[in-house]
Amino acid sequence: FGQAAVSFPVLVEDNAGFSQIIDFGLDLTATDDIDVALGEGDLPPPPPGNAFDARWWIPPFAGALSSWKDYRAPGTPPAFPFTGQIQHNIKFQTTDYPVTISWNLPPEIASTSVIRDMFGGVLISASFSGNNSLVVSSPAIGQLQVLVDYVNIAPSGPAPVFTIAPPSLDFGTVAVGSSSTLQATVTNTGDANLEITNITSSNGQFTFTPNGPYPLVIAPAGNLVFDIIFTPTSAGPQAATITFTHNAAGSPTAYSVQGTGSEPGPTFRVEPGSLNFGNVGVGSSANLDVTVYNDGSVNPLNITAASATPGVYTVSPSNAVVPPLGSQVFTVTFTPTAPGVVAGTLTFTHNAPGSPSNVSLSGNGVATFGLIFEKDTVVRLEDDSYTDIIQLMAIDPPGGAKVQALQFRLLVNKRAGDNTILTFQNIQKGLDVADPSWVLNYNIFRGPIQANGASQDEIYVLLYNLNQNGGLLPGNYTELLKVKYRVADLPALQDLVPSSFLITNAEASTNEGFAIDITPSRDYMMVLAQNRVSGLGDVNGDGCLDILDLIMVVDHIIGVDSLETDEFARADIAPWSPGATEPNPDGFVNVQDLSLIQNIILTGFFPNNIPVGPCTYAILPKIGGEAEAKVTIYINSEGITTYLESTVAIRGAQIEFANVNGDPTGMVINTELGQGYYLQVGDLLRTLQYDRLAQKYIEAGEHFMADMPFRISNPEEVTLDKIILVNMDRQILTKIQVEMIYGNPPALPLDYILWQNFPNPFNPST
Repeated sequence: FGQAAVSFPVLVEDNAGFSQIIDFGLDLTATDDIDVALGEGDLPPPPPGNAFDARWWIPPFAGALSSWKDYRAPGTPPAFPFTGQIQHNIKFQTTDYPVTISWNLPPEIASTSVIRDMFGGVLISASFSGNNSLVVSSPAIGQLQVLVDYVNIAPSGPAPVFTIAPPSLDFGTVAVGSSSTLQATVTNTGDANLEITNITSSNGQFTFTPNGPYPLVIAPAGNLVFDIIFTPTSAGPQAATITFTHNAAGSPTAYSVQGTGSEPGPTFRVEPGSLNFGNVGVGSSANLDVTVYNDGSVNPLNITAASATPGVYTVSPSNAVVPPLGSQVFTVTFTPTAPGVVAGTLTFTHNAPGSPSNVSLSGNGVATFGLIFEKDTVVRLEDDSYTDIIQLMAIDPPGGAKVQALQFRLLVNKRAGDNTILTFQNIQKGLDVADPSWVLNYNIFRGPIQANGASQDEIYVLLYNLNQNGGLLPGNYTELLKVKYRVADLPALQDLVPSSFLITNAEASTNEGFAIDITPSRDYMMVLAQNRVSGLGDVNGDGCLDILDLIMVVDHIIGVDSLETDEFARADIAPWSPGATEPNPDGFVNVQDLSLIQNIILTGFFPNNIPVGPCTYAILPKIGGEAEAKVTIYINSEGITTYLESTVAIRGAQIEFANVNGDPTGMVINTELGQGYYLQVGDLLRTLQYDRLAQKYIEAGEHFMADMPFRISNPEEVTLDKIILVNMDRQILTKIQVEMIYGNPPALPLDYILWQNFPNPFNPST
């Protein structure tokens, strides 16, 4: 870092022996904000539990930013010598008082300088000058004001000061054999000539100009722009240190640069390398996707033909152009025409090395007929209710007769190997028999109720039509009945627990009493109950990865509320390398996990490229006075603006828009909730609004919520896809009223005036 023109250390130490040196002073280039070039840097939140910590709180952000160094400009305009007063703020914490603040200052810092409490010296105050110290004994004091009176102060003598901006360079991805140039500017903020006597690079793939003749001389207040060139010779990440040797303080100065070399391409990569469709009924279809990636950085991948053999397999699209560093999804459809296992091959013909490329296919055609469940296997989350469909397939009564009535028994948790985890709730008529002439009767024979509320049950079911010869014609009935059931709450260490519904004693009849064969070709549906504990990133285990999980991690990091053991296990998912099957948890829940979970929510994918499962939350609009909150959304060609009217305080929001025909790249979300984050995936715009420091929220009442400025081509096509609001108790609001207005938001006042109250409140009457 550059050396400040005037700098003094202050020592803060507690009674347990912990200490921290924090520096303050003056520099012509300094501002009231964070000055990275002078060594200031925004620190993470203080450690929880009142562990020792000391730092400067940088205005004008009321403590939102902090640094171990706090340098300010000497006057307006900045100039030396300087006479005047500047305020600094110290914040510290410890579990072992007293805390001692010590300093040794020159005579140019006058005896009128003061160090005192934030109440103006009501509790504690002392002169901040000379060689002295202040002892803070009261745990109620954790922040101090330092009012420094400078008298004719200036740097010790003419000297150059070396600064370089930006702080580092990242070239991103550059094709092997090509070059990319970025610039770094060296500035002399001192009052003597800066002489650069040598520059070296630790990696020959990073070069620079000018490179001599030395010395390179930069006058006071002058600068010199360097072109840094990255020319990768191989694929993969590269880094280097550019070392500047000069006559200013801090020489030599190390400057970090990095970039990634990539093949110009095109390259061909497909995932997964094989597809297995499992069991698919004859005459029906199943779809699976493969994704083709072009990892080349320059040339497009031309897929001239995508085809599948034999004919029971088809693929769409049949050709595509994949841009550099892009991908293309291909959908393969399996439509068996006869029972049996069918092996196949998906073939891509393309312009990359290794063409053609193959993906192996397999699927099993099963003859589907009779009374069956729509699916042979389903995965369901614990402690929730679900509905599955019973079908009547391939019915062909002799002589064109109709199915006038049918009966069967439904066995719950009674198949070999079943666990007692399912609770039958009811059975209802489906669309195929919705007519009132169809009558459904059933009777439940419950087994002993287990501790989890489930039981081994047997349900007798009868379905018949009241009209003579008013039954079902030959054919397929894909929604005959609907079975509703509940999955029990599983023990924490159990996952993918199996149970089933079994169809037995299936019989049917014509109106004349002749039997019709409806024997199931598959007489069961397997239910695999999934424990919510297994959901990576789903901190609260509600089956949804959303803004609430982020807020729980924030509260854990800043010490507001620690995570429970199972919550901690679901939150600790970093580091997780891209493409890795599973994370490699480091035993901490910190900002790495926070950033990773946020990225998963915005992209919709885990680092292993598995998509995030669908969430049970919906938009949930309510009418009238029942709503806990109302969100008004204004959409126009200049962007999206939201207002919130709520009965409770709100600290986080997740809002997603569909059919967004605009490019929000570079957009800065202005939100009263702290910070805004977003990602556009196709025409879906996902946004997150919350404060990583857990300090900002929107109070109850009617307030401005957020402004998202970017150009929208057709505002009236934009729709709301999802909205989630989280209150101060970390609860998701379930009663939200939403109003969409395609137009401009109301104008906001530019200024406010609060007049003196009349009459005075101490008067006897108003």
